[in-house]
Formats: sequence, structure tokens, C-alpha cells
Amino acid sequence: MIKIYWYAGGLVFFVIFMTVLSHLPQPIDSNDKSEKPLDYSVKKPVKSNWKSALMEVPDYAPPRKPIKDVVASSSMITIADGKLLGIINTAQPSVVILVPNEIKPKRIAINDGWLNDWKLETINEVEVVWRNSQTLETHIQVMFQ
Repeated sequence: MIKIYWYAGGLVFFVIFMTVLSHLPQPIDSNDKSEKPLDYSVKKPVKSNWKSALMEVPDYAPPRKPIKDVVASSSMITIADGKLLGIINTAQPSVVILVPNEIKPKRIAINDGWLNDWKLETINEVEVVWRNSQTLETHIQVMFQ
């Protein structure tokens, strides 16, 4: 009975060995012209103007503003154009404002301002009050508006 186990074990080992050998990569004959390379690359530069073609698609074209509109809009900035980003409640409270046409936000304390004649008057939990020193007009500004 033990002999049968030896023969069966040898047969199983032989099948496993042959399976492993059949799955190993085979050497490729370099003289065989029927095999096509897997790597296709362009040898010459592309001469089409892809940027101009892409700019004709409205979703990819940058918005164009006339120069006159930019000058007119920058001269008519109001206190409502600033965006209140944060309120800092410390011993000396201040606010963080994103000023139009600037990249970095500004930190402004009470009695300071970012626009001519407008000063920060009071800071509440969710809003701030601006006062125009010339006309005594007030403007209430809420976060992110």
C-alpha cells in the first residue's frame, strides 16, 4: 500500500513540475519578423497647433475681458466687494478680509480699514459693522458674503 502512495506522490510531483515548466517564459527568436514590437513611438514631432484648437472650445478658453471693463470695475470698488473670511476673537479682535484684485487676505483690526473712509467699527460673532467716516453710513457684513 505504501508503494501506491509513492507512485501517486511521484505522479503529483511530476504534474506540478511540468505545469511550472510550461508557464515559464520562452526565449524569443530575434530573427522572427512576424512579431511586432509592443512599443510604438512617434519619431517626428507633431506640427499641428493644438493650443489654438483647444482655445476654440469655450470650456477651455480663458475668459476674455476688455481692458476698459477692468479699469472701470477697479475704480468702482465698494465696501461690499470685500469678502469677510474670518473673525478673530482675541484680546484685540480683528477680521480677515479678501480684498478685490488681491491674492492674499488682509487682517484688519477695529478702527482700521481697507477702503478709503471706511473703518471697522464693531465685531460681533457672525458679522462686522463698517462705518464711513465722511458720510457716517454703516454697512453690516456677514461671513463669506
